[in-house]
Amino acid sequence: MANKRCNVEVKLRQGEHPERMVKRFLNKVKKEKIVEEIQNRKYYETPTAKRSRMKNRRKKVLAKLRREKEAKDMPKEKKE
Repeated sequence: MANKRCNVEVKLRQGEHPERMVKRFLNKVKKEKIVEEIQNRKYYETPTAKRSRMKNRRKKVLAKLRREKEAKDMPKEKKE
């Protein structure tokens, strides 16, 4: 996302409550991951630290998928 410009624009729809428009704006900001990008760029992260963080993230996701698959494959116990 280097040098990516992102203009999030939300217009009030006819008969729409302003609070609903704000909610749509916040959802668009979350979808574009603008806040996340700002938090990541707040401090410099060395390439080594970034690789390490991504590696740990992948391990965590794979472990979760593995647990879900094992839980799905296990036969359910019958209640007697």
